[in-house]
Amino acid sequence: MKTDMYNVSLDDTQQVAILDWQRAVSLPEFQEGYRAVGNLIQKRRLNRCLINTSSRGFVSAEAEEWLKSQLQNEANHFLLEEKQVAYVMSEENYQDMINDYSLLRAGHQEYQVNINYFTSIEEALHWLVHEASNH
Repeated sequence: MKTDMYNVSLDDTQQVAILDWQRAVSLPEFQEGYRAVGNLIQKRRLNRCLINTSSRGFVSAEAEEWLKSQLQNEANHFLLEEKQVAYVMSEENYQDMINDYSLLRAGHQEYQVNINYFTSIEEALHWLVHEASNH
């Protein structure tokens, strides 16, 4: 599924769902993109996802709270096995994230989501395919 906001696709060979943000988004657009990749993950029963935010930038605290509640709902309703998420961002945003600790990043462990942060899509895919499943 491709829009001017995001592209959701499946890497069939690696069995990785990909959410590639195309630009900065509002809260409703943010929700739409995450619902689209979530639907793909559920439909194909995937455990690995790459989220590329290099073109999106940071989102509001409200958007983070919404995503946190979605993860909690999924954990409560499905009790799915652990998911691996590779989160790709620009080097500048990566440095900002290190300096600006958020609740979403602090709390993701309780949702059975193993999130790792990258500044390179290639490194993120390598981690998903070769290293994440070993943990």
